[in-house]
Amino acid sequence: MDWTAVGSIATAIGLALLAYQIFLQRRDSAFERATHIFAELNAPEVREALRFIYSRSPAELLLSELSDLRRQKVEMVLAHLERLSYRIRRGLVAEEEVYEMFWDVVVRVAQQLHSHIDDQAQRRGGYRHVANFEWLAKRFKVQSLKTDGGAPLNAYATPLPELLKMKPLPVFRVEPKSDEISQQE
Repeated sequence: MDWTAVGSIATAIGLALLAYQIFLQRRDSAFERATHIFAELNAPEVREALRFIYSRSPAELLLSELSDLRRQKVEMVLAHLERLSYRIRRGLVAEEEVYEMFWDVVVRVAQQLHSHIDDQAQRRGGYRHVANFEWLAKRFKVQSLKTDGGAPLNAYATPLPELLKMKPLPVFRVEPKSDEISQQE
């Protein structure tokens, strides 16, 4: 018996099993990341904050119009989306998976809060405190316009505010019950 051939076969089988194990770990890791993102953006406090953001006009969401509690809701949503956008931009999370699950949330929040974000940038001397979120909102808006066949040729060169005006997503303004408002403030 040729022990060299047996050793080579055993090594090849070992490498194949190792490659398969790595594949399974990557798949499980991607699934865990997607599950974490889904849980994070569907947490009750985030959903409540999103309902608040959707219930107001963009002008009502400027910092000067918000109470401390309402400002915290807006900042919490922006912080979650900024963190998610950063992870996508750095390649830590697959953009395609997040697009499939949350593109409409990202675009609607951008539609609702873009005036707020611009106002904050102006107050901060031009510093864009959620630049990663704006980057992701632009990418998701362009992708949704391409899907609908309405993306301009130079879509990525078009400023986000102009893109958000093209085929805006409906925002259903459902006013919270008066007792919910008094309990929140």
